[in-house]
Amino acid sequence: MVAPMESEISLTDTILHYIECLCKSNDIESDLRQELDKYRKAKEGNNGLIPFRLVKRIHRSLEARGETLYLHQLLEQSTIHLPSPQLPPRDPKLEARIQALKAEQENREYAQMIKDVNSFSKKDTHTFGKEIKSVNRHMISVLNFVLTVVGSFVFAYKAVEYSLSEPNMAMQLMAGMTFATVVFFADVYFIIKIDV
Repeated sequence: MVAPMESEISLTDTILHYIECLCKSNDIESDLRQELDKYRKAKEGNNGLIPFRLVKRIHRSLEARGETLYLHQLLEQSTIHLPSPQLPPRDPKLEARIQALKAEQENREYAQMIKDVNSFSKKDTHTFGKEIKSVNRHMISVLNFVLTVVGSFVFAYKAVEYSLSEPNMAMQLMAGMTFATVVFFADVYFIIKIDV
């Protein structure tokens, strides 16, 4: 297993100053002195970065010497550089499954895009029967409409004729037209309501 990479801090003048102070003193551990010497001598050689664990050791050493310096004061004006995570390689079976799912999704999207491209030839062969039924239904509807209006006119005309003792053509026509008009608008209302 790969060891986790550590966070680094940009090497500021404050940190360099305290590194110098610690390197000049005799009461620090030798391994710490060796590590600090690398950063003291070669600030540019390490991209101006120092591991955070080393900054914490510097802080502890300064506290042990009696310095009243807080860690956040030591880190002022520096930036944190976090390591990018190292992702484990994918399982080949998982990768193959992902590729298959991507291809399936792309095929679905493509089919969705082209479903209406060649719609005219499909409509001609598959919907001819539906169109004939629709035309027949509309023709029956129109015929029913005409017969209903004409029938209502004849009914009102004859009803007035039979109700009067002597024939009055004007009264018969007026009653027939009025009744036919009422039936006409009622039929139009129901046709619009049903078809639309």
